[in-house]
Amino acid sequence: QPGSSIATALAAGEVPMKHVALIDVRRGVFRCTPLPLWTVRPLVMKDVSLGDSGLLRTDTQAIWNALASDVEALIAEGDAEVQRRRRELAASCASGLEAPSLPLVRLRVEHSGFETISGQAFGQQFGGRVANPEDILLFHRRGGSGGAAGSRNITVPNNLEIEEAPAPGDDGVKIQDIIYKYIEGEQGLSILPEPDLNDAVQSFVHRAETGAIDQFVRRVVEATNDAVLRESRAVGEEEIRVQIQDRAEQQRRHRLSGAPGPAWNA
Repeated sequence: QPGSSIATALAAGEVPMKHVALIDVRRGVFRCTPLPLWTVRPLVMKDVSLGDSGLLRTDTQAIWNALASDVEALIAEGDAEVQRRRRELAASCASGLEAPSLPLVRLRVEHSGFETISGQAFGQQFGGRVANPEDILLFHRRGGSGGAAGSRNITVPNNLEIEEAPAPGDDGVKIQDIIYKYIEGEQGLSILPEPDLNDAVQSFVHRAETGAIDQFVRRVVEATNDAVLRESRAVGEEEIRVQIQDRAEQQRRHRLSGAPGPAWNA
């Protein structure tokens, strides 16, 4: 059973139904039978953008109400899935197993140009109805050029998503600064596939993996270097640079297409 049999993160990859596999092997022939895990708590997710909502940036109450309405819809969807899993578990005649009672709910909110609201305070109204009331909201921004006064003017592609974890006593340090620490200049992403860089940043911030970004950059550089030495017939610095950028673009498309696994291993 590759992967985990339960949701290990509130991420899109954990939304589909969890299964284990029963493999029958006989004389070199095998048959794989997926077995759904009805006891796993369902996860429902939705993405919204405050910039597309038509709400005023200063109308905090209207923003609160709009997000609450989206969460109510997700809870209804999650409750329906909970009931379905209970019925399936009862029909399977499995003894000693208990169906989940509350769903996991995650609302991802793109809030460029808007202030965030307290996730903990927001989630209190859904206590007893979801399994993760304090973690319902996840605010994130789309990277872009520009920044606050005094920050370095580095261009980050629009498809690089920067998630922001709630932090008490925010001292103004943004996740962008973490990226800037490892990337210098406008061509900083020439060899770094943005989707995988985003994953590394999230591991650094949300799972406290302090070496995630550094290890990711080192692996990409080493893999790119090996690929150029192994495959390249280019001569001259400019031809090599173009080939490196083409390879990075192929890997980026590979990951954005939803293909599994880190692109720099491809």
